[in-house]
Amino acid sequence: MSTQASLLTDAEQLLRHAARQSPAVAARVRDRVVQLHRPLALSLADGFDEGADREQLRDAAVLGLVLAVRRYRPGDPDGFTAYATATIVALLQRCPRGEHDQDPTPPPEASEVSAVPSRPPTD
Repeated sequence: MSTQASLLTDAEQLLRHAARQSPAVAARVRDRVVQLHRPLALSLADGFDEGADREQLRDAAVLGLVLAVRRYRPGDPDGFTAYATATIVALLQRCPRGEHDQDPTPPPEASEVSAVPSRPPTD
């Protein structure tokens, strides 16, 4: 099994495990999934748009990954990577492109981002 295929399986297994644990243990497991998939998020950010601030894109990508880990429900037919990629790209698309697009108002809170796939909490 390839490393990438192993990561996909691990994410599903880890998130299934997290769903059955106490909140403290579940948080640590979700953190581990974020760590494992951070290269995916950064890769999406780095290849997204050269007109936007690179650090802002990377921050948005990691935020998208965190949101995906929190909202994903194991067993989704498309799998975690597809869900995470859609969530990350939705946030990347909301990043300003260069100085002329800079809005002096802060970006919406993550809970207000309507373009991000959302699932109701199961807690």
